Order: sequence, then structure tokens, then C-alpha cells
Amino acid sequence: MKKQLAAALGACTLLLTACGGTKIPKNEKLKKSMEKKSYTVKITEDESLGSILTAKKDDAFLYVYRFNKAEDTATFYDMYANSGVEYDRLYQFQDDSRVGNVMICASESAFADSGIVIAEEDQ
Repeated sequence: MKKQLAAALGACTLLLTACGGTKIPKNEKLKKSMEKKSYTVKITEDESLGSILTAKKDDAFLYVYRFNKAEDTATFYDMYANSGVEYDRLYQFQDDSRVGNVMICASESAFADSGIVIAEEDQ
């Protein structure tokens, strides 16, 4: 009985970790978790464009753009990719059923602190 229970628990753990997928917390949750780690966080809303969350601490930074339109996501992604801005992580999602229209630009340390998970297939 103990062996069966251990095998079942092991299979459940493997199943849950294998199905992680991309996860980007909502702005308010992201803001709270970054502030707990001593980041200065600001959320700016724009009716026509969407929102941007900026989190900064020393040299670490995280920008999470949530756009109303996929075209804006592509425009901002291209702008960052070709701007010469130094970043460690740059991602975009357009009309994604899980996260919507999102562009992320971040330093490695801020990205790690954020709790954002980008699945391997989305990298």
C-alpha cells in the first residue's frame, strides 16, 4: 500500500511540474510581490494602449507591457530589440489565449524575482 501511494504521489508531482506553462501574474499581484523584494513599482494605465508595469531596484529592472492590440506588442518588441537597450530577457505574446498581448523586457535578476514563468516552447 505504501509503495502504491508513493508511486501515485510521484506521478502526480511529475505531472504537475511538466504542465507548468507560461505564467505572467496580473499587475497588482506582480506589484505586491516585487515591492516585497524592495523594488520601486509603478503601474501606468492608458485607455488606448493598455498598461505598463515598471519595477526597478538598483540596476535591476522589469517592464511588463499589456497591450490592447497585438500590433502594439510587435511595435514595442521591435523597438526594444533594435534599440541598443541592454536587457537579459525580452519576450512578446500576441493574441495569446493565456496571457493576451504582452511584451516583457527585464534584467535577469528582476525577471527571477518577478515570479514570471516562460515555458520553454515560448522562448
